[in-house]
Amino acid sequence: MTSLCALIACSDFPSLAALLTIYAVAAVLSGLSGFGFSAIGCLSFAVLSPELAVAMLMGLSLLTQAFGAAALWAGARREPNATRSFFVGAAGGLVGGFSAFQGSALVVWNARAGAGKEQGRALTQALILSMQVVGLALLLARHPALFGLGFWRLFVVAAPLALVGNRLGIAIYRRTGDTSYRRVTLFALGAAGFGLLVQIALV
Repeated sequence: MTSLCALIACSDFPSLAALLTIYAVAAVLSGLSGFGFSAIGCLSFAVLSPELAVAMLMGLSLLTQAFGAAALWAGARREPNATRSFFVGAAGGLVGGFSAFQGSALVVWNARAGAGKEQGRALTQALILSMQVVGLALLLARHPALFGLGFWRLFVVAAPLALVGNRLGIAIYRRTGDTSYRRVTLFALGAAGFGLLVQIALV
């Protein structure tokens, strides 16, 4: 496993390039589907320590989620059924508690209900974004040492590529229809499940 100091100093350029590529591709998937950054981003466990990899994934995922939400907020259609939204969101939070995929229940529900891409993404992304804020705050409170100078140096290097990848994913999203978007989200859900298996294998 590559040391953080070597990465930051760019003395291990192949590992740094691989890590940045992972984050960029993960950001494209997140921008396209509205979730799933960790599905690809979990490959970073092969390069970073598990603790730092988790902190970076949470930080970059929150960044791309916030960027995506801001870019698409004006065109998003809100879910009119508050009761249904509450119970589906609760199911997503319950599943996310033991699987780390907060949006899984919502993705399945949206596909089953035939929700349009704007409506489905608005509901899913809002839940994931709020859960990530809570999760990152808890991680910061319990493990403040993870967010030292080394973390911020790597974050500053990775963030621009993640935002570019996210913007590309959003551009592709805007050109997809409802049916294609549902297929993309189901693919991303499958990739997230596979990513969990990869993460378990790498840790």
